[in-house]
Amino acid sequence: MRYDVVIIGGGLAGLVAANFLGGCHRRILLLEREKRLGGRAKTDKVDQYYFNLGPHALYKKGKAKQILDELGVRIEGQSPDTGGILYDGRRRLQAPFSPKGILTTKLLNWRERMEWLKVILQLGKQKISDIGPVTYQDWVRNTTDNPKIQSILYTIGRLSTYCNAPELTDARVIVNQLQSAFKGVTYLDSGWQKMVDQLYEKAKSKGVVIQKGSFVKQIIPKDDHEFLLEVGNQQIFAEQVLYTGEPSKLNNLIDCINDDITPVKAAVLDVALNHLPKPKLTFAMSLEESYYYALHSKYAQLSEQSKGYVLHVMKYLHPEENNTTKQLKVELESFLDIVQPGWRQFLETSRFFPNLTVNQRLPEVCQNQSINDPETTVPNLFIAGDWASNESILSEASISTGKNAAQAMMNKWQVSL
Repeated sequence: MRYDVVIIGGGLAGLVAANFLGGCHRRILLLEREKRLGGRAKTDKVDQYYFNLGPHALYKKGKAKQILDELGVRIEGQSPDTGGILYDGRRRLQAPFSPKGILTTKLLNWRERMEWLKVILQLGKQKISDIGPVTYQDWVRNTTDNPKIQSILYTIGRLSTYCNAPELTDARVIVNQLQSAFKGVTYLDSGWQKMVDQLYEKAKSKGVVIQKGSFVKQIIPKDDHEFLLEVGNQQIFAEQVLYTGEPSKLNNLIDCINDDITPVKAAVLDVALNHLPKPKLTFAMSLEESYYYALHSKYAQLSEQSKGYVLHVMKYLHPEENNTTKQLKVELESFLDIVQPGWRQFLETSRFFPNLTVNQRLPEVCQNQSINDPETTVPNLFIAGDWASNESILSEASISTGKNAAQAMMNKWQVSL
């Protein structure tokens, strides 16, 4: 079989690219190795509850939302409040994330509150191009010498990117994500699967051929400017190839990524309860430890039961962290004991991921020169995904690079979006 474009990977990047390419009257094939589409945007239905793969939130004013709107994807859900609790050890403190929180928090004294407000205002106006190639740790230290405010900045940096290595992570990426987060997020009804399903149906309606359960063994460039793909027992020829899977596996197929790429990991506990001991507590994080808690079902319909509650507890993992599975689960359950004491007696169902990849690449400073552009060093081989951007990560990167790669491929045909 011959196609103009073969897209490898049916996650957000691949599906977005398929939607843009599908309107060009070309033969487009999307290959997904799993039986389901969506990648880390999949939602599982477990005992009448909808579980994303850990906590997910869509930026209301981000590039991803703009692109989804452009494609006609409906987003249904609500935005969480900007308040919450920060734990300093066992101390329960109002988070200074809202005007009320800034005025009432006991974490900061009055002088520190004024400095924190100034930092927030400066962060919102910060030009990313003015930051330069520095780590987030250095950026934080240059921004303030107050240890409490530094701790808050590290905490919200983890919140917006899932990255827990400020001494390595590029400040430009974190600040960019923070600026988007400050404009609000949305928790999606029935999880992110609804978004995935819409992208799938729209791509099919545009003539894109989608094959699930298709494992690509090898990508072979041919002399006549096309590729041979070995897919199971099939041989597929393509003029252009877009790879949206794991970067580590791309080099197994065809050597074109030179950087050492470290994934971003988290330990995640997804929990469904039939009663909530502290129903008003919807969000909490730890300042000393990298723990996160959020009650997503407060703002999104995630259960077929009228009184069901879906919450997520997470620990952002450092790249060098080496805790055991048992230890990580105990840590998350212990944090939930603090946030929602007595939760075990109301447990409906739960699941635990000790080492979940939440982003394929930790955006380190002065790295990834080989992924600056959608097209790789191999002509007509393109990349997209949460790892294929030097500006953003997570779904912001997946969706925006999916569109960028599609445009770069269409440029070869002298067609524009």
